[in-house]
Amino acid sequence: MREQLPHEPTALLLRWIEEAVEAGLAVPHAATIATADASGTPSARTLLLKDVDDRGLWFASVASSRKGLELSDRPWAELVFHWREFGRQLRFAGPVVPGDRTISDEDFRARGMPARAGVLAGRQGSPRGDASAAEARLEAARHALERQPQLTSRDWQAYVLSPRHADVLQLRGHGEPLCFAYERGADGGWALTELWP
Repeated sequence: MREQLPHEPTALLLRWIEEAVEAGLAVPHAATIATADASGTPSARTLLLKDVDDRGLWFASVASSRKGLELSDRPWAELVFHWREFGRQLRFAGPVVPGDRTISDEDFRARGMPARAGVLAGRQGSPRGDASAAEARLEAARHALERQPQLTSRDWQAYVLSPRHADVLQLRGHGEPLCFAYERGADGGWALTELWP
């Protein structure tokens, strides 16, 4: 398998996502992101990969959410992609930086109406409170978006994780795992090492 691996891990990620799309797998660009608070207590949740470019892996979130606050305090994260049907997993680790306002606004506008209204109506992860009051806030947000389709939220933030390390796991037909690690060197190049499973 080693000879089939590209020289850098994001190329492998894109290949595996493409293969998952071709196979009809649901949400092949979903990943679990792990962050930690100021004391080092970890938390994880699932999100969607937005893009991959020469800067790294892009995703977006509400800046005032737990995830956003943790990234502000400790700008390092891990993203784990898992394709159970193929017996594959990729884990990326590296520093995370906010994207510029233009990228964040473009990402927000690309989201569906219900998702944008939800961001505008309330703070992610905070108590929702009274159901009728919450629905009124959502309705007001929907009306605002209908009147101003270009409306954005200053709380919506695009982020990019710049990989420094990546782990590759591929199960063989009889369940034996093959494991590899990519390490980024000071020159920006990648070294690939096979690991014991």
